[in-house]
Amino acid sequence: MNTVNSTIRPQGRFAFWYPFLAAALGFLICRFALIDPIFYNIDEAEYAVAAQALPHGLWPGAELLGSTKPPAIVFLYAGLFAVFGQSLYVVQIASVVLWIVALWLTMKVAARLLPEIPPWTAALTFFLLGNSFGHPRDLQALNVELPGVICILLAFLSLWRGSKQDIFLSGLALGIAVMFRQSFVLYLIPAFIFVTKPLKRSAPLLLAGALTPWLALFAAYGVTGRIGIAMDSWFRYPFVYAGDTGLFGFFQAARYNTFEILRDNPIPWLFAIVGTIALVKRRDVSTLILLTAGVAAIAAGSRFWPHYYIQALSLFAIVAALGAHLLLALGPRWNLTVRTLFTVGCILALLHFPFWRFWDDHAPSNGASPESLEVGSLEIELGRFAREQSSPDERIFVWGYCPQIYFHAQRLPGARDFLCHYTTGYSAGSQNPRQNAMPGAEQMLIEDLRENRPALIFDISAVEFYPYSFLDYPITKYPELAAFVRTNYQPTAQVGSVAVYALIR
Repeated sequence: MNTVNSTIRPQGRFAFWYPFLAAALGFLICRFALIDPIFYNIDEAEYAVAAQALPHGLWPGAELLGSTKPPAIVFLYAGLFAVFGQSLYVVQIASVVLWIVALWLTMKVAARLLPEIPPWTAALTFFLLGNSFGHPRDLQALNVELPGVICILLAFLSLWRGSKQDIFLSGLALGIAVMFRQSFVLYLIPAFIFVTKPLKRSAPLLLAGALTPWLALFAAYGVTGRIGIAMDSWFRYPFVYAGDTGLFGFFQAARYNTFEILRDNPIPWLFAIVGTIALVKRRDVSTLILLTAGVAAIAAGSRFWPHYYIQALSLFAIVAALGAHLLLALGPRWNLTVRTLFTVGCILALLHFPFWRFWDDHAPSNGASPESLEVGSLEIELGRFAREQSSPDERIFVWGYCPQIYFHAQRLPGARDFLCHYTTGYSAGSQNPRQNAMPGAEQMLIEDLRENRPALIFDISAVEFYPYSFLDYPITKYPELAAFVRTNYQPTAQVGSVAVYALIR
């Protein structure tokens, strides 16, 4: 651990709070225009539907299949909905609040890891990284990485306090983080390395803490007979998803998404390169181990969607802050250069999200999601149709990858495979989808439809303009399912390109 004397840190009561409040205000400015009751990412819709279903006894990973994540994110959404109501405003506001919490924690971790860097540099680099790359589909969306990384930051702050209770709490936070996203388990490696140096006997406490939330989860699913199918949903299926891009797809996604991120605002990344070189020269093993764990967590996803980078964004910001601090210390010319770069970076950030709908030709108008069917919020119209043509106690089923319809319809899914992943093998970015279909999934789907008798079936496979097109998966390619629909349902409407079938009563 770097042990530079803390006396060289900026003194004064507000050395921490002034930059924190300024950066928090920057987050609010950048995100205010994006507070919109829409889904920025389809994952949000998946979690929202599962949260709606949870009070009705439909558990994620058991009665609702197809997600690649453990259920902590669904519990978070369910908690938000229970307290504030089922509004997408709640999701968007919660996302901004969590970013500001992550800012505070990043500054705290920076002070512990690298005490010589002034707090304002860590606040500024995190602000730049949190508002400068990708479009809101990835960074405004309340996905699993953001609450997970907050748990990680809390875990290491607790671990460094050093008491036995703190070490257990650190493990608990790490275990909860993994319940948001499995790749966070990689942070257990630096945690065990740090704890075994001064407190070898306390390592079991860390492990006990990490296992506690999982044991509770296994117990809850086990006593209700759900554990077998849930284990498949949390572990087997995610490995299939992570590996189906192949080696070529892995490097292609890494190159494309990383280049896009660097291009949008290269300034904090330039500082990060300087900081990384400095860490290597110093042999600052602790920070390098943490950084390596974060990079490995990003790569564990194989697709490298921009929101994957949130898993290590705080560490990138801390290393970038070190780089900027070292350059500032080189003299007046470098000082001016760094401050100029920071100014340019802030201008880029303040132009990025607030003006997204102006610079992005593919950005929809206000009130429309970037994940919309037929680029015109058809999913909202379909949800309205479902509410009008079915009663609240009836279910619906969507053939295709579009959980948004369930949410807007306020109707429960009529089958466990509500994302149609298991039946088709489809997932975003798949290279060989049909190879990933689960044997027996079509029969399971038919059994669920027979038992739940959804009032309406929406077939979105004819929708051409949609990021998650099902054009290659018409129902006719699944003979048993097609026969079941033909026998039990009749065409009742055509909404846009979506065929709607009603149950024959």
